[in-house]
Amino acid sequence: MGILKYGLARKLHRLFTFLSLGMLGVLLATACAKNSQPDLQSAASDTPTACRTFQHQFGETEVCGQPTRVVAFDPPALDMLLSLDIQPIGLAGAKANGYDQDQTVVGSPQLGAEIEGVSYFGDRLTSRPIYVGTLHTPSLESILALKPDLIVSRYVNETQYATISKIAPVLPLNTDQTDWQQDFSVLAEAMDRTPQGRLTIERYEQKIAAAKKALNPINQNATALILDMIDLGQITVLTTDNYMGGLLEKLGFQLMVPQSSTSSLGIAPISVEYLPQMQPDLIMVLERGSLSDPIKQQWQQNPILQSVESQAKHLLFADFYLWATLEGPIGAEYMIEDLQTQLLQMSGR
Repeated sequence: MGILKYGLARKLHRLFTFLSLGMLGVLLATACAKNSQPDLQSAASDTPTACRTFQHQFGETEVCGQPTRVVAFDPPALDMLLSLDIQPIGLAGAKANGYDQDQTVVGSPQLGAEIEGVSYFGDRLTSRPIYVGTLHTPSLESILALKPDLIVSRYVNETQYATISKIAPVLPLNTDQTDWQQDFSVLAEAMDRTPQGRLTIERYEQKIAAAKKALNPINQNATALILDMIDLGQITVLTTDNYMGGLLEKLGFQLMVPQSSTSSLGIAPISVEYLPQMQPDLIMVLERGSLSDPIKQQWQQNPILQSVESQAKHLLFADFYLWATLEGPIGAEYMIEDLQTQLLQMSGR
C-alpha cells in the first residue's frame, strides 16, 4: 500500500503465505508451542484468572488470566500496549513505500535480537523486546521462540491470522479503522486493565477538546486537505474514513475530498493538475523520511504546487510514519501536539 493505514496488512505476498505455513509446520513439529484456538467480544470476568472470549472478523479468541508474554505485531499494537503499561516481549515493525528500512525501531536489529529503542516511544519502552521482523515479513521462528501467550495486532489480515494463531492466541484490533478507542477498550479488557483503559480514553478526549479550543479561530469553518505523496505521480487524498481524516475533523476542520474520485480504504487518488481546484484553507502533506527526492523539495520546485500553496492559508508537512502508522493513545497525543504547534507558530501565537 502507499500508506500503512489502508492496506498495510492486506498486501502480504502469497509466496510468503505458502512458505510461512510450511515453515510453521516444521517449527511446530520441533517445538512445544501453544495450539489453543483464539477468540474477540468478551464474556466479562471478575477475576484475573477467568477467561474472556472475544469475537472478531476472523473468528474468536480466548484470553485467560492476565497475559504476561505479549508480542506486538505492529506499531499500533505497541502503542496500545505501552498505553496500558504493558511491555511486550517481541515486536514486529513496519516498512512503508518511500523508506529504505523499518521506521519502528532504532538502528537495524537482527531477527531474534533485542531492540535497543523505538521511534516516538523511547521513554515508554523500558524493556528490550525481541525483534521479530516487520508486519510484511515476520519471522515465525523468532515469534515461536518467545513462547508468547498472546499476539496483538491492528493490521493483521486473515492469512497472517491463520498462520500465527497456530503459535499463540491472536487478538486482532481492527474493528474500527477510523479510530482506536473501541479496539483499545477490547485490549484493556483482554489484559484485565479496563479501568486504566477508560482513564486513557478520557485523557485523550480531554486533549482533543483542549486542542480544538486552542486552535480557534484557525479551525473555525476551515477546510483541510491531507495529501499522501510518494512522488508527483502518486498522490492520494485522505478521507473521513481514514484515521487521520477523522482526527482533523475532531479538531474542528472540514475535510475536503475530490468529488471526481472514488474513495477506497480511506483514500482517494488525485492528480497534481486537479489540486488547484480544491482550494482548502489547510494543506497537510505527509513526508516520507528517506525519499531520495523529498516531497518538500518537489513541492517547492513545482509551479502547480506553488500555486496551490498560495491559495491556502496554511501549508504544513508532517511525518508520514507518525500520522499514518501510530494509531493509539500515544501516537494521537504526538499528532495533536504536532498539528497544534505548527499551526500556532504559523499564526504567530
